[in-house]
Amino acid sequence: PDFLGAPSSEPNEQAVARLLEQAATCYDYVLVDRPAGLNVSLESCLSSFSSFIITQPDGMGIRGAQTACSLLKQAGCEKCFLILKQ
Repeated sequence: PDFLGAPSSEPNEQAVARLLEQAATCYDYVLVDRPAGLNVSLESCLSSFSSFIITQPDGMGIRGAQTACSLLKQAGCEKCFLILKQ
């Protein structure tokens, strides 16, 4: 697999959208690893992809995952999956 590291500053939405569109033409799967807190400004460019939210199986993790999924669905994401990490 190829790896593209994150820039030192917050990327803008248009640049991320262009990068993801280009990567989607070259790969069957494109994984985007995001930190725990969601930056809503970038969620719209991820909305056309399936989202996998990985969290701990505790109350706080589940609530955070539910919030993340809600934000992604509001941005247009049709498929949002929850993966419980032990």
